[in-house]
Amino acid sequence: WRPPNRAPAAPSAERIGIEGADLYDLQGIDVSLPAAGFVAVTGVSGSGKSTLVFEVLGASAEAGRAVGCAGTRGLERFGGVRSAQTAVAAGEVLGALGLLPGLTALFHGLGSDLPKRAFSFRSPAGRCELCHGSGRERVALEVLADLDLPCSACEGARYRPAVLALRWEGLSIQDVLDLSADALASHLPAGKLREGLTALSRVGLGHLSLGRRTRELSGGELQRLTLVSSGLGAQGSSKPTLYLLEEPATGLHEADLARLGVLLTELGARGDLVVATVHRLSLIRVADEVIDLGPGAGAAGGRVVAQGAPDSLREGATASALRA
Repeated sequence: WRPPNRAPAAPSAERIGIEGADLYDLQGIDVSLPAAGFVAVTGVSGSGKSTLVFEVLGASAEAGRAVGCAGTRGLERFGGVRSAQTAVAAGEVLGALGLLPGLTALFHGLGSDLPKRAFSFRSPAGRCELCHGSGRERVALEVLADLDLPCSACEGARYRPAVLALRWEGLSIQDVLDLSADALASHLPAGKLREGLTALSRVGLGHLSLGRRTRELSGGELQRLTLVSSGLGAQGSSKPTLYLLEEPATGLHEADLARLGVLLTELGARGDLVVATVHRLSLIRVADEVIDLGPGAGAAGGRVVAQGAPDSLREGATASALRA
């Protein structure tokens, strides 16, 4: 697959640079990247991909000076860095995406006398007071490990009975929190709540519910949630953003992978730069440029084996795999 009407990478004159990167096993390499686009950093495990992307490029961009290298060029063009290592706030998917106001409007608009704050399971106005809105109850045992059980008062529903009694399209607020993003989005009116759910689907997270705890997500799910929470659909800052991802395709079905590929190239087309370590060939194929490190791991790696558009690579294991 390849996204239709795919924008080309930024002109070659518009480049950013890393000079003399020698952190850990990197062999004093110079690397040039487009100022905007989607760049896949490839190579065998241990070849220096994560070191280059996060500990040199990312650290230098955030510090405003060269880190792990002799110098950098052009990083001042970015207004911010969003990284796979950027923490998503602990809590639920709903909170990470800032969608509580949309959920509140959905149920408060039913004509209830309850205050708006009652529709947050963090608020004393609406939460179950036994579990304080967690939906869980810790039972201490003398010999065995403590048990984490559904709350005996709300049965895991988190809210007071008066809040749960309200129905939107036959669903309580807890039913809405428990539905997957894919299942819920088709029932919602236009607005930020539906936009947030659609954004989840676009990065292969349509299986998540708004009430899902972020601490229960995998590393790949967390970094894709970080992408969504950073406001992918909005222009935001007047300066472009540098996105750094680590194996964002991990665990994705090919259909979800295709949507992620389209989204990453769209970010590049709007002027941002996405740099990701990638193993999945179908995602490598839609990158504007590939930087292949190697040829081996550890001291046998840390060099640029090949660089260019995916279909122009002639050297290295990645080039061979793409031709297979």
